[in-house]
Amino acid sequence: MSWAARAPIRTVPTNGDAWAGFYRSTDSGTSWADSLLPGYLNDGSAQGLASPVHQMALGGAIAAGDPVQAWDTHGNLFFMGNNFNRGTENGVSPTFRDNTGDVWVATYSPSNPTDSSTDGARYVRTVILASNVFGLGSFNDKTGIQVDQTNSAFSGTVYAAWSDFHGSGCNEIDIVRSTDHGATFSAPLKISSSICNNQGPNIAIGPSGQVYVSWFGQKSGTRGQQTRALGAAFAASLDGGATFSMADVVVPFDPFTSRPFSGNGARQCGDGPFACPSGQTFPRFDLAQPSITTDGATIYMAFMARLASGQGQTQFVKSTNGGASWSVAAAVDPQSSGHQFFPWITAS
Repeated sequence: MSWAARAPIRTVPTNGDAWAGFYRSTDSGTSWADSLLPGYLNDGSAQGLASPVHQMALGGAIAAGDPVQAWDTHGNLFFMGNNFNRGTENGVSPTFRDNTGDVWVATYSPSNPTDSSTDGARYVRTVILASNVFGLGSFNDKTGIQVDQTNSAFSGTVYAAWSDFHGSGCNEIDIVRSTDHGATFSAPLKISSSICNNQGPNIAIGPSGQVYVSWFGQKSGTRGQQTRALGAAFAASLDGGATFSMADVVVPFDPFTSRPFSGNGARQCGDGPFACPSGQTFPRFDLAQPSITTDGATIYMAFMARLASGQGQTQFVKSTNGGASWSVAAAVDPQSSGHQFFPWITAS
């Protein structure tokens, strides 16, 4: 059993920033041990020094986050995330590579004869999937990963997707695949078609190896515009990720955001220098993107929508024809008051 948060879960005390890590349990959750991804700035281990992520950290990308995980049927764990330099928000850092947003997948395998992690599983390697080109304003972020655990011809294929934010124009959803247990990955494939403002991909695998990807997207307009064509976007592959269907916003909805609660339009509020006029503290609700799963016959998506009253509500839809059409959105737990956010869905 392994668990990772959607945000960085442990800080590196020598510089105060955060690095991707996870907790691991071998007794059904009774006890847990924590571990960091090898390669952080002051990592002197052989595994850390050999990791390509370490070279990114030496270049200034000293933070890592957005960790997600998936297993194959052979006990291999695939740990995905990104590393970056916070730099100057929406600007260029004079010292480090600014907001690099390099995305990676690390493999942990029971077949590795040397346990190279003090508290974690057996670390094998880290592969860089995409790296930002300094000065172009690109940022690779918002990761999603899944492995085909079916008996199909694509069994064992690892799929990893992320949001590629550009300095100008529409950002996109990219996906890669590995057919050799994470040793190598294909070149990134854009699957978001002409949809704009794409972020937060989630992946589900159908019984015959179908690949279903959902994310939040804007169907028309330009980056930064808020049109009515917002909602859950969807694309599917029937050939093991080689090609995907034309992406579309299949479930329009108004996203529930945290801006109305800050008093100054901020998306998140904390303490001290991060305090907001409202005095409330909360994360960015809109970071929760549509979650997708399938039980084999039916595909399900869950998301959080803003009602006309301003209330945040968790809703779901389903498709019984491979995503060609979707049901009318329904509330998971209708309540007259209170807000619902950060949904996640799974089916068996």
